[in-house]
Amino acid sequence: MTATAVFMMLMAGVLGGHLFGLKMFEITKAKLNASEQARRVLNRLQADLTYASSSRIGAGSLGSFTAVANGNPALGNALQIYPGTNLSAYVRYYRDATDQLFKRMTNGMAKAEVLAGPIREQNVFSYQDFRGTNQIMGSVPNNSVVSVSMTIMQTLTGRTNVSAGELVDYYLFETSVAPRRRE
Repeated sequence: MTATAVFMMLMAGVLGGHLFGLKMFEITKAKLNASEQARRVLNRLQADLTYASSSRIGAGSLGSFTAVANGNPALGNALQIYPGTNLSAYVRYYRDATDQLFKRMTNGMAKAEVLAGPIREQNVFSYQDFRGTNQIMGSVPNNSVVSVSMTIMQTLTGRTNVSAGELVDYYLFETSVAPRRRE
């Protein structure tokens, strides 16, 4: 009788430890997935931007892009990258205002590629100087960097489709990329 009681308490402890471990695994998996997703997005953006001949920040979507006008802060939801001197060939990264997803497209694409789940900020991209100060369009020097700041929203189970009233985690990712100008 005593041995059975000790065995039952031991099994309850083992089962409780196992369930706790599974819960911790799910929490850790969601955080690791968010980190991996951001790393993939930022590596791809860096690869496109590093060897670009020029880039523009502005307001963009799948069908349109409007660069920030001179005299305004160089902030926007879209970054259009020109790999060469041909301005009709481009790569556009943007935060879609309708579904808040971070997307990438090239000229002529009918559908954009979704790169990251819901992004909290309206303006993801900016030009900054060496001090981290946002630049004004028209006075952006050649040695300015493109700064990317996005907060990815994700549920505690790792899903990116967030329902109203659901608990979410926020993951802030910031980086700055200096394009290598080809002369």
